Amino acid sequence: MNRPIDMIIEGGRVVTGGAVSEATILISGETIVGVVAPGTLVVGSENAERLDASRKIVIPGVIDAHVHLDSYSGHADSFASLSTAAAFGGVTTMIPYIQGKVGMPVKEFLGNMREEGEAQSLIDFAMHCRLNAPERGGHAPFDDAFDAGVTSFKVFMAYRKRGIMWDDYNLFEALEYIGQRGGVFCCHAENGDVIDYLEDKFAAQGRYTPENFADVRPPEAEAEATFRVLTIAKLARCPLYLVHMSTGEAIALAHQARLTGQQVWTETCPQYVTLTNEEMTRQGGLAKIAPPLRERCELESIWRAAADGSVNTVGSDHAAWPWNNKSLPNEKFPEIVFGMPGVETMLPLMFSEGVAKNRIDLPKLVELLCEAPARIFGLAPKKGVIAVGADADLVLIDPEREWRIEGKDMHSLAGYTAHEGWTIRGKPATTVLRGRVMVQEGRLMQTAGFGRYLPRSIRG
Repeated sequence: MNRPIDMIIEGGRVVTGGAVSEATILISGETIVGVVAPGTLVVGSENAERLDASRKIVIPGVIDAHVHLDSYSGHADSFASLSTAAAFGGVTTMIPYIQGKVGMPVKEFLGNMREEGEAQSLIDFAMHCRLNAPERGGHAPFDDAFDAGVTSFKVFMAYRKRGIMWDDYNLFEALEYIGQRGGVFCCHAENGDVIDYLEDKFAAQGRYTPENFADVRPPEAEAEATFRVLTIAKLARCPLYLVHMSTGEAIALAHQARLTGQQVWTETCPQYVTLTNEEMTRQGGLAKIAPPLRERCELESIWRAAADGSVNTVGSDHAAWPWNNKSLPNEKFPEIVFGMPGVETMLPLMFSEGVAKNRIDLPKLVELLCEAPARIFGLAPKKGVIAVGADADLVLIDPEREWRIEGKDMHSLAGYTAHEGWTIRGKPATTVLRGRVMVQEGRLMQTAGFGRYLPRSIRG
């Protein structure tokens, strides 16, 4: 090995490639240059920084492919605060959904947010393009995104009242073009018209309340939209990524399509495997998300799907809003915006509720949070793995540490969490990005702008 070794991580249990083993990781500059057996003599390491990973688990840096920030949206977090929260949670790469104001060209809002990210982000980032109202025959927004290195797109099958719902005509047209260009379509799958009807019905009866919210957005609305978009994507020959899936039925539909050869992936979120709809009564607007929290039977079915491979990835769907937007009284519940923070607690919750409780093993945790997002969104082989030639993005987890989740300790500007008061086991102790320590034992070691933009090329 001719390259000088700048950092050695030794003594830990290393998780990558479907296996767990004791290993020493060698880093030169920003890159992993060796994964060797403990005790191996390493030439050129005399001046290397050494990180003791004894009694720690070492995994690749987490990729959170589903976050939201204040890109003309009113969300609480900027690139600076979101990436800080991410770093403390073991996330080294994020892919936010970037949107613009109504009528703003895609080239403009993607360019603006790239500049903001390069100036503010502590971690590496790519971007998804989130489009508002459809324009028939309008391919320019997609072309502008591809030109900017953005190859994944999100539109909605819901929210007609907000003017952002795409009907099947526009959806098919968009997917056909995205597929031709080699992109990925990220879909919020809920039947918007059914939900709008139920919202109007419950509101007229004075029953659009936290206690009834699950009935306003029933599991069947998610399953129907999932089946429909699977059909459209198959006809359009477009790769499909189904975001924030919350029901076993919808996940099973996607898994069956994948078994027949369709290119489709499913994402769930920590909230759907840790919280039930009982939180709506307890927390009100703080727990209002879409799709909504479900029954406990759905929670357990999603854990089983994660374990058996029916679920492909986990993303936080971090959508933090200022406290005033989420804490309205129940009589104003219909006015409360959708979303909750979660980027900082995603890895700890998945470890504590998944690995520590034997619902998933360590290789599955890494597959869900690191390896699969990197493959799907064109970030592999540099991201998502511990392997020679990959970026030295790593997380050292203390698996025995018990700690309490409290909103006041989180680094999002939201200042609250739906998991307030939870005592969990396992905490990221050290986060490393491209060979530099980002966070160590609760201390932030880098400054805004350390993160890099990751343009992506089209899929083959």
